[in-house]
Amino acid sequence: MSSQAGETPTTAQAERALSAEGIGAMRRKVRTVILTAQDPIAVESILEYSRHDPLVVTFVLCLPGSGNDRRWVLARDLLAEGLRSAAGLSDVQVCSVAPEQVLIELSNRSGYVALALHSADVRAFLHQCDLMVPDGREIVRQSLDDFLATLLP
Repeated sequence: MSSQAGETPTTAQAERALSAEGIGAMRRKVRTVILTAQDPIAVESILEYSRHDPLVVTFVLCLPGSGNDRRWVLARDLLAEGLRSAAGLSDVQVCSVAPEQVLIELSNRSGYVALALHSADVRAFLHQCDLMVPDGREIVRQSLDDFLATLLP
């Protein structure tokens, strides 16, 4: 299931998508502004979610003309918490900087980037996630014993 930025899905749309065989993931294009010391740069980015890995969201920053998109995996609950108050430690932090804007700060040894997104886009995306897999009802599909068996000879 995918939608354009600014559209809010209806429950019926999400239910139709869930009942369709094979639907288990969605992508949502969102307008993103890279905040720089000079002029901000508006780019397109994509938020991705899969019911097969329900605890995470993938953020894809589409760099125009480079053919080299950047991907980050964020905790779904971190993104939701960042809409309400400052959230995150270390290399990923999310906070609401205005009623209509959320800031995602990403850093590593190579550098730092601050990205501004419309809060409404993020809320609509998280609403779609909740329709696919309600918050708090994420099921880890693999038991701990099965997971450990894959790691041990």
